[in-house]
Amino acid sequence: MENFYFENTQGVHSKFWAVSIIREKNDHWLLVRRWGKIGENGRTMQERFYSHYDAEEKRDKLIQEKTAKGYKAVL
Repeated sequence: MENFYFENTQGVHSKFWAVSIIREKNDHWLLVRRWGKIGENGRTMQERFYSHYDAEEKRDKLIQEKTAKGYKAVL
């Protein structure tokens, strides 16, 4: 599983956004996104892909969008 976690604490913001790619038993791939206020569980969304490459492309596009909005990767 590949996990990426970001936070936006600029100004009055206190938000997180996380994304993971998970392989399913049927060789499909799930792109799982979580977001919300830091310290809370937040909301979750899953999107199914038929190839790992497609899931990675979508993840990378979303990461670019989030970093453009001020989200920073947290290790």
